Amino acid sequence: MTARAQLELLALTIGKRFAEERATLHKTVTDAMRELAELGTEVRASIALVAVARSALKDGADGAPGPPGPPGANGKDGENGQDGKAGESIAGAPGEAGAKGDKGDRGDPGERGDRGETGAEGPRGSFDAPEEWNESRIYYQGQLAFIEGSTYCARRDTARRPPHGDWSPVALAGRDGRTGDPRGGWDPNERYLKLDRVTHNGSEWIARQDEPGALPGAGWMLGAQRRVGRPGERGERGEQGPQGIGIKGAELEEWSIRLELSDGRTIGLDLRPLFERYTRERDGR
Repeated sequence: MTARAQLELLALTIGKRFAEERATLHKTVTDAMRELAELGTEVRASIALVAVARSALKDGADGAPGPPGPPGANGKDGENGQDGKAGESIAGAPGEAGAKGDKGDRGDPGERGDRGETGAEGPRGSFDAPEEWNESRIYYQGQLAFIEGSTYCARRDTARRPPHGDWSPVALAGRDGRTGDPRGGWDPNERYLKLDRVTHNGSEWIARQDEPGALPGAGWMLGAQRRVGRPGERGERGEQGPQGIGIKGAELEEWSIRLELSDGRTIGLDLRPLFERYTRERDGR
């Protein structure tokens, strides 16, 4: 059985098993929901019976008042009591303040008024050009000042030098971007910065960060990859070139040599300067 067939069989087995487990889980959830529904019906019925029983146990209404009884006999006079002390006038304490009432409902919004007339056109605004920062003056709120290539707007009256919390930046000075340098072949002992370019095994690599580490590695990205193409087809054999010129003979005469060429010419060479140079270099002069 091929690997593809084995994978298809494995996928089919897993899918069948997943379908069986899913059907079992669906039946379990359905049975649980049905039992909960039946239990809810029984609870609602019990609550209704309790409500009916409570309504049947209410107290009855009060009966009518009975007739008045006969008057009692007169009692004996009691002994005279001692005179009491004269009472003192005491001012009554003020009563406690009542609880604060609930907040009333919010009233309905009133009708929208008529649109007012358009006002007269105001004077044309002016813009104060930013000035070079001067430590001997005060800058008032809204005034602009530029320093070291950046422009700031005063948030409040201040004499402090920006950047500072008294100032809001309007335009900050940028800095030149780095394009990287070509560094030749990669050397593990050299220090490389971001975007530096090196060559290694015929490919070009670009540093992703300062101190990119060993190459290849996560600190480098491939800029140009070396590709070795297939050998080209063999070219047709060219026509035979003209006969070359050879040396037929040589004759040495003291410091000169005379060469006889195959085309009939004779060339003389003076060898003395060569021997003199060799002697100087040998003797270190």
